[in-house]
Amino acid sequence: MVEGWFASLGDERVQVTFDDVRSTVTPEMALVHAFATYAGLNASGERLHAMNNRLSLTLTRSGDGWLILHEHSSAPADFSSGKVNLHRPA
Repeated sequence: MVEGWFASLGDERVQVTFDDVRSTVTPEMALVHAFATYAGLNASGERLHAMNNRLSLTLTRSGDGWLILHEHSSAPADFSSGKVNLHRPA
C-alpha cells in the first residue's frame, strides 16, 4: 500500500515526521515506538495529503552500532468495516 501511495505522488515531495517517540534502552537492547506521518508536499511546500502509521522497533547492540531484530508497522482497523484508519485524531 505504501509503495502505491509513493508511486501516486508524481512530482510531489515526501515529508516524513515522527511524534510521540518513546524508547527504552539498556546496554544490550532498545525498544522504540513512534507515530510516523508521511505527507505529500507540492513544490511550494504546501501539504496536499498525508497518512499516519505506528512503528515499533526492537534493536540489539552489534559491534559499534545497533541491529534491528524486529520491525512492526501498523494502523488501527475498524473491525465492523475492515477498513484501516490512516489518520490520527487531532
